[in-house]
Amino acid sequence: MSLKRVAVDSDIILDHLYGSASPSVLRRLMRAFFCYTTVFQAAEVLSRARTPFELHAMQDAMGAMKLLGVNARGATRYAEMLRKSRSPDRWTVMVAGLCLESKLPLVSGRVREYRRFRELLLIPPRLIRPGATGEEILAEARTRE
Repeated sequence: MSLKRVAVDSDIILDHLYGSASPSVLRRLMRAFFCYTTVFQAAEVLSRARTPFELHAMQDAMGAMKLLGVNARGATRYAEMLRKSRSPDRWTVMVAGLCLESKLPLVSGRVREYRRFRELLLIPPRLIRPGATGEEILAEARTRE
């Protein structure tokens, strides 16, 4: 059985670094899924580093994830999404586009920000229960759409 794949939003990574939950949602995710994040989310997380120690901790937290980047092939899709979006937050559009292009659901505590992208499967952190399998989490997220 192979691990299911998900993209992890920056809020989940930052909560892992600064939150008090143990184990963090990110740790539970990594037990159930093969995790990705986007170059935009990585930049957002790394921009918060104020010391070399914090930067190292952030890089370490994302070290086991694959990083999704933008390529020319997706430019037309992103342009269309940006044209249709009325949000000044272009990063949300780009993150959603990368997840859609990669066919990955997004785990995010900011579900409201991404809800306008109807094709994007969103997984709120509350579904990442201890001991739940990736299949169980995905099935529950699909039923809540």
